[in-house]
Amino acid sequence: MLTVLVYRSKKLVDFSELDFHDLNNSAQKKNIKNGITGVLLYDGNYFLQILEGDEEQILKLYHLICMDSRHHNFVKIIETQIPLRYFTNLGMTFFDIREKSRDELISEIKKLNNHIKIEPYYNKILKIIYAFLDNIWSDEISYSKELGEWSDIDVYIGESKISSYHDNLDYKFSVQPIINTSNNKISSYEFLLRTGRGGSPYECFSSLNSDEIYNFDIISKKFL
Repeated sequence: MLTVLVYRSKKLVDFSELDFHDLNNSAQKKNIKNGITGVLLYDGNYFLQILEGDEEQILKLYHLICMDSRHHNFVKIIETQIPLRYFTNLGMTFFDIREKSRDELISEIKKLNNHIKIEPYYNKILKIIYAFLDNIWSDEISYSKELGEWSDIDVYIGESKISSYHDNLDYKFSVQPIINTSNNKISSYEFLLRTGRGGSPYECFSSLNSDEIYNFDIISKKFL
């Protein structure tokens, strides 16, 4: 499924112009190969990246990005399926927002969309970019643990009929905190279905036939 993932992170090391040149060239080659489009914005302290593409490729790339020791304090702003891409350029376009005016940046970003039809998704993407350009997320956000310190845990939720599919289904739940950036507090938690290796829900259910998937869906709703 076509997916968009947007995150913000904070730099840990200083980047030179050559560093960005090498980073951009490397990202361009990998993203073109994997059918990923998007944009990377940098304000001298924070990054905002928008990634569009196949869900599996997007999640793999985001996992690698989170392992990069050059930045930290990742905040995932959006991860959802989309009807079509905003960015029509394969690869990744980079902008150092300190080098141009706000109007110039907006004009260039809008030119990366060649579609005539206007989608609500497009407005959402532009609003996120406006917020970053207007420095709305400039306040420091700190967390009690760095990304590398978090680990998987086993949670017992009791026996149920859902367990009958366990032998055929390679799955786990990834717990993702939803952070309210206005007060820097966790407002809720999202449980994401993943394979044991972190793959997509599609991979989880690939070993089940249509009847088993239907029954799994019906039984799982009893826990809601």
